[in-house]
Amino acid sequence: MSPSLRPSINKVVLALTVVCSLGAGVVFEYKMGWLDAVQTYRHRPDALPELPVNLNSRSGLRLLEPGTLPFEPQERLLWREQVRSRILDQINGPLITGSPVRYRVEVETERNGLLQQHLTLTGFDGQLLPARLFMPVAAKNSPAVLLVPGHVGKGESGLLQLTEEPQSYQHAAARALAAAGFVTLVFELRGFGYLGEPEFPEHRAVAYNALQRGESYKSLILKDTATAMALLRQLPQVDAARTAIAGASYGGEIAVQYAALDEQVAAVSFHSYAGGRGRVGALAAKAELPHLCHIFPAVDDWMAQEHWFWLLAPRPVQGIRGQSNQKGFVERHELYASGWENKEELKLELAPGGHEFFVDSAVAFFKARL
Repeated sequence: MSPSLRPSINKVVLALTVVCSLGAGVVFEYKMGWLDAVQTYRHRPDALPELPVNLNSRSGLRLLEPGTLPFEPQERLLWREQVRSRILDQINGPLITGSPVRYRVEVETERNGLLQQHLTLTGFDGQLLPARLFMPVAAKNSPAVLLVPGHVGKGESGLLQLTEEPQSYQHAAARALAAAGFVTLVFELRGFGYLGEPEFPEHRAVAYNALQRGESYKSLILKDTATAMALLRQLPQVDAARTAIAGASYGGEIAVQYAALDEQVAAVSFHSYAGGRGRVGALAAKAELPHLCHIFPAVDDWMAQEHWFWLLAPRPVQGIRGQSNQKGFVERHELYASGWENKEELKLELAPGGHEFFVDSAVAFFKARL
């Protein structure tokens, strides 16, 4: 054989070897699923360090059955601390900074014994957040309630529904609670109302862009909630130890999850939210893309809905759904309340109505609890 042909033959042999190896790899993967197993192992979530140790699993809390978590008082405290820490680690940046909130009073009026201020808050990332503050004129060392808006239609404002529109499903609850003696604050959700179209992106675009940069819509709103709560607590008219949170629909979801992470929240009232169990939104069972504003990356994979409620214990919590909007709500009381030593601290009730904020019930609850 001519020496000049040997390099060419060697290259051909090498190419055939590579092709055969790749072909064999494809066959093995098809038959054995080895590559898929490697990827699953590589990206699996770490197990939680909750007690007892034999309850750990590589999927974390998701595989634990109701009632199997440690419920001795000291073990409960440790479990809440560890789970709360794990969730906070998944939020891009701190939730609560402790720094004074920067804000500006745009307009101030007094009517029917209430001082109303139109505010602009500076969010954690510099975003200006429209807000409304209501205070009884004689407020001094008063209890306070932060209200989180729910979803609204295009061209509508959750801020206005909670402050100026009693005919809406949010029934101007902030004004009503202020009239009952509480200092109340509402901020606008990003992508809605004053922060929505046409000047700002619609909230789905906000959520999509947040995911693109390693954030999430939910973590943005939780941080905005933290900013608003910090402002309430720094007001001289407010007793910082008696600050609560409330909301309906998406506002109820945020109220529960924010209070689960902020132990200083004294009481929670959520409306037209909850009733399920297991992974939030059953994301694994959905073929279609879930609503981006509900996604909490790296948390939804292992956190179940009942666990959010267990993080609220032992504080007093009220949950209400309308009779035409039940969704298995009351039936979940035993499951949700299993995180409390005193299960009466969690009140789940049905009221005449539908998907809405139940103002009178919230007023009565906060008067009894703050």
